[in-house]
Amino acid sequence: MKPYDITTYENWKDLANELTAELNELLDLPIQVEHAKFGDGIINSVEVSVSDSTVNILSPIDFNGKIQPLALNIVLARNLIEIPEPAKSILVDFSLDCSKLEADIRVLSKERTTARLEAEKQAQELAKQEAKRQERMNKAIQNFETEQRKARTTSATGEFYFCLGWLAKYVGKISATIPDYLLTYFQKQFGTDYVPNIIDSNKLTFNGDPMKWGLSMQAGIPKKVQDTVPAFIAQYLNKAGTQITSTSFIWDLIDTYGFQFGDTQDIDQIKATIPDHCIEPFENGYAS
Repeated sequence: MKPYDITTYENWKDLANELTAELNELLDLPIQVEHAKFGDGIINSVEVSVSDSTVNILSPIDFNGKIQPLALNIVLARNLIEIPEPAKSILVDFSLDCSKLEADIRVLSKERTTARLEAEKQAQELAKQEAKRQERMNKAIQNFETEQRKARTTSATGEFYFCLGWLAKYVGKISATIPDYLLTYFQKQFGTDYVPNIIDSNKLTFNGDPMKWGLSMQAGIPKKVQDTVPAFIAQYLNKAGTQITSTSFIWDLIDTYGFQFGDTQDIDQIKATIPDHCIEPFENGYAS
């Protein structure tokens, strides 16, 4: 650093500001330090104050978000030189001198400082991702429980049992897709015999949204009967008419009426769930 002649400054503050700016540039901040009491810390800036007889350097240290305003001459030693009368000027000269470090402070290499900052940045990013993942998981669990409640609201009319018979005969593959964090909930509800399609919850779409928010179920409709789907079932189809995509409706089929995941259905298992007075519409649907 250059010597500073205080006679060229109107006040101490101007000198302090200039010294502060030059020191921050000279020190190649940030600097990583280790403190015996507070642990690892980062010096992001230094601030200089000047009075009639002293030059003070304040180096706030960030210890994992907690700032310790320690007044430490971390890497600088100062020499105050008084010029004899009549000039009455003081030259302030700074030189790097690590011997002035306090006993419980150790300055680490620039490489370690950069590595730590990068590690902290990555840790913060991972924490944000985990928070988002937890938020998505909580939402998915709520949706799962909502579908479970909705699954028991189906109106069991004669038309409905006719449709059960039709589905028992014609329904295609019944499947489920879930994000990985719903597997435990799924198995608790449906057992472990069937393994659903599992989507990695860390995978995102091009827009940054999750690939899969929650549980979805699908039941295929064979092409040969897509034109004869009963109206009651048609309300649950996708636009192409190739799949039932109402998760709550399919849930009800599985949980209440003996349908099962996979390509085949057990007609006797399904029929055993039908009340005696509804067997006739069920069989009519199966025979259609």
